Amino acid sequence: MTSRFKALAALLPTLFILTTAGAQQSAGRVAGIEVGQAQPSIIVYASRFEERLVDALPQTSIVTAAEIQKSGASNVSEVLSRVAGLPVRLNLDGSTNAVVDIKGFGDTASNNIVVLLDGVRISEQEQTMARTSMIPIEAIDHIEITKAGNSVLYGDGANGGTINIITRKNVGNLTVVTAGVASYAGYQSGLYHSHALQDGELSLYARQYVSDNYRKNARGSELSAGTNWIKHVDAQTDIGVRLFSSRERNKLPGALPSIWLNTTPREAQVPDYNWDAAVDSHSLTFFGKKTIQDVELAVDWNRRSRHNSDDYSYDAYNVYAGYHYDDWRRSYSNASSQADVQSISPRVKVNNFIVSRNTLQVGYDWLKTVKDGQAFLTFGCSSGSSTAMCSNGGVDAGGSTSQIVHKSSGVYFRDVWEVSSTDRIVLGYRRESYSQNRSIDYGDGYGPSAFTAKATTHANEFEYAKNFQPNMTGYVRLSRNFRIPNADDNSNVASPPPSYNPELLRVQTSKDVDIGLNYQAGVVSTEASYFQSRTNNEIGFDPSGCGYACNVNYDPTKREGVNFKQKWAFSLGWAIRTNLQYVNARFVEGPYLGHQIPGVAAFSGNLSLDHRLSPQDQISLTTRWAESRYMSGDFGNNQSKLPGYVVVDMSYFYRMNNWSLVASLMNLADKKYTDAGIYKPSYTQPYQLTVYPNPGRSFSLGGRYAF
Repeated sequence: MTSRFKALAALLPTLFILTTAGAQQSAGRVAGIEVGQAQPSIIVYASRFEERLVDALPQTSIVTAAEIQKSGASNVSEVLSRVAGLPVRLNLDGSTNAVVDIKGFGDTASNNIVVLLDGVRISEQEQTMARTSMIPIEAIDHIEITKAGNSVLYGDGANGGTINIITRKNVGNLTVVTAGVASYAGYQSGLYHSHALQDGELSLYARQYVSDNYRKNARGSELSAGTNWIKHVDAQTDIGVRLFSSRERNKLPGALPSIWLNTTPREAQVPDYNWDAAVDSHSLTFFGKKTIQDVELAVDWNRRSRHNSDDYSYDAYNVYAGYHYDDWRRSYSNASSQADVQSISPRVKVNNFIVSRNTLQVGYDWLKTVKDGQAFLTFGCSSGSSTAMCSNGGVDAGGSTSQIVHKSSGVYFRDVWEVSSTDRIVLGYRRESYSQNRSIDYGDGYGPSAFTAKATTHANEFEYAKNFQPNMTGYVRLSRNFRIPNADDNSNVASPPPSYNPELLRVQTSKDVDIGLNYQAGVVSTEASYFQSRTNNEIGFDPSGCGYACNVNYDPTKREGVNFKQKWAFSLGWAIRTNLQYVNARFVEGPYLGHQIPGVAAFSGNLSLDHRLSPQDQISLTTRWAESRYMSGDFGNNQSKLPGYVVVDMSYFYRMNNWSLVASLMNLADKKYTDAGIYKPSYTQPYQLTVYPNPGRSFSLGGRYAF
């Protein structure tokens, strides 16, 4: 353990004691800033069944609709960053689906958390972040965040935790209309409408977002709509349907040499850089639940589809040595894919199983993904005799067609035993198997190839929680979690001669320890936890992992750190919100022994000061920060680091009757900064070290009317 970590670990208990003592002194006389008074009545779904927040496991934290509304956030990614204080970074596909990094996974963060919508997985079986942009803010009741390995309940990829976005339910007749404008020619609008039926409820929602974005040759647009229908068959039975559809169109400006970050951060990579990306997705879910005395039954069936297309073209002569030919200097590609996912998750919960206050939960998860892709690239154009084949967009130069079929099935159980009014024990186990088939045809000169992979793995958990006081809970959690290599992971692995058979990736597993202490009172809410994760066969990308750039199983790694979250109304009208993550992520074996894992900032978080000016309005000042980190791909830790940053935001919230208004000024000091950088050793200087600049100073104004 480093000296810096020891100092931080010693500081957190002191902060915890001081703030809880201050809260006890001021409880009952501070009124004004909402902290946590309404949270105990919230119904949460982190256990995959309905339960009160006070009965949920202590790793579960909540972001409420009221907090979202006051933040001025326009999408889920901004909520997770500004309100929840999670470490996030730009998504390189140009969308607002930011990459969330719980517990310091760096480049592989997207595949090491599970994102859910009303308990149904929306995380992709690919190397990409879940598409939360389709979910309108107005439709969200709350967001549940679990910062602990959760593979027993949610299986593949829940190593770092889970994020469960819960939509509004049982709100009666309600309509919410929102609209706003922002810097960089941005505008957005949203609609949520709920209508109470005689035996249920029907809700409709929609969202639109358009922006020219911060950099040249960059533009984004998102349009989504959905509906949710619930029928109360009787007092014990509900059935329903949820439908989402979304459309994204993005232009990308390319990576910028890091030496230009402070001088020309708004430029495109090269003047004529042109990359268009389009995503169309649809999701249909049928769900139902029934209670028979002490037995609860539930099931979700989901089918979602997504169509991606990418088309890029730019002068790559100065970017990459492979294009240093007078008659061939443009890089271009045209690619598309269609992915269809089906899943079904029946489960049963038995209360008072065998003994009183003992709950047994058993479930089954089945998933199938089929992905078809086509790509045409500029390989084969490196000589004068072949450049003629590149004149028609690369169709004659070479291309590929592929199909991926990925199946998985898992059986799990969790037993929660309330040993006494103050003590609780949790035991859980999951066994999961998967199979994977991929076929690809590279056309003339290369022909078809294929591979098949399959394996079985497991997860387990043990947790002991104790209520030291009615408002203070401590816990110790031991768990084993896993990530299965998806077909995208296995599509780019080593294929050594003479057989050229791909060396398929092994299942990633981790042994995790989580120790935490939570305190909840009328004016203060504090969550402090320590975590340690030892990972074997971690799946990731290495620029020289097999003599060239490919996906590999890393040598063993270790992550150790703390999370600290607090809300404290320390006087009439004033409150502080703090979110902090410290993580030491490093290799513990192999040639990178002792090296830091690229893309991981040791310190990150935010600190907000809220001041209620009157019962109608509030002003907030927030600072967001992240320490420097090694660039993605720099496993040798010998290149320039991505600079750390501190950014200050300010927002003003006003409400009058059914109206509310939020004005936000982001990056108040116009800081030139970035949270995404890549080291590409095969590229030419200065393009070996590149960054994706974050927006400079920007303003947004949004209005909301509810009736």
